Amino acid sequence: MSNTIGNTVASYLTSLAATNEICSALGTTFTFGTNLFLHSEPTNDTDMVTIIPYGGYSPETDKIRQNPAIQLRMKSTSKNTLMSTQQAMINKLHLNQLGGNALMISNTSTPMIIGVLEGGEYTIAVTNFRLKHVKV
Repeated sequence: MSNTIGNTVASYLTSLAATNEICSALGTTFTFGTNLFLHSEPTNDTDMVTIIPYGGYSPETDKIRQNPAIQLRMKSTSKNTLMSTQQAMINKLHLNQLGGNALMISNTSTPMIIGVLEGGEYTIAVTNFRLKHVKV
């Protein structure tokens, strides 16, 4: 797997203890390929978070640091779990330095519900982050 900002965020989320506020809100820890995905999600019946990297802002003029952006998209059967987990991600990840790899900045103070799937069985919410000074 190449070293991208999506991988850095995925690595951070999978390293969280079950007692972390994000995992507590979700009701479980993150496991890559089970309830945490990068770029796209499968069509399976589980609550999940998908990390979707996108362009972000222009690189720094020093040509060393980048300013990408990511969207944390969550699908859940429970609106309460969905909103609690998304809000916990905002609370925990905003201004988090991800172990010195990047400074995450949330673009919103609350998650945004963007739709429903499968006749209302699943609700989708997103939170967008920009990341500052990612070293390449």
